[in-house]
Amino acid sequence: MREKTIEVVVEINPFDGEPPWAVASNADYSFLRLFSGVTDEEIGSIILTACTYNQIEIHSLATETLNAFIAEEFVLPGGLQFSENGQVKVVPGCCSGLEDWREWLDVPNGKSIWAGHDPNPGVEFINNSIRVWQDEKADGVEFIDLNYDEMRGLLEKVESDLKAFVVRLGEWSDFVVPNLKQNIVQHFVKNMHI
Repeated sequence: MREKTIEVVVEINPFDGEPPWAVASNADYSFLRLFSGVTDEEIGSIILTACTYNQIEIHSLATETLNAFIAEEFVLPGGLQFSENGQVKVVPGCCSGLEDWREWLDVPNGKSIWAGHDPNPGVEFINNSIRVWQDEKADGVEFIDLNYDEMRGLLEKVESDLKAFVVRLGEWSDFVVPNLKQNIVQHFVKNMHI
């Protein structure tokens, strides 16, 4: 049996300055997974990306930067990543945002979605399965097939991973800026529709 996964990921943007908290080294332009096993440095990279992607000024002090962050709505580059037997088959396209992850919940009910461009991930309904394409349907393009129940179960895991990430975000916030912990967590939950 083939092991299939759907994971929540954020595409990490490069940052040339001195970050106000610890970040993961060599994470630029990679996808970081949001789940219970995320490290403090990876959370730092994810929140720094949230700030830079949304043009929030990065201050030398974490408190100043995070106060600015929680004052504005935000989006995050990323979304859902599909893998089979440990091999990534489909990653979010450009302009796909993690904040739209809930749209995938309607796919097992027969609704197609837009998941970014360049590549242009797509969904096709074939008999009793859903085929998720990395780029427009064509020979040689990666895809993954999931039956409806399988996809529903994997999407439940996505929601569970997001909730577990929120717990880790609270722990990270408590370490970096304890007085803003509740505000940071609530802000993330609200903007990412968790």
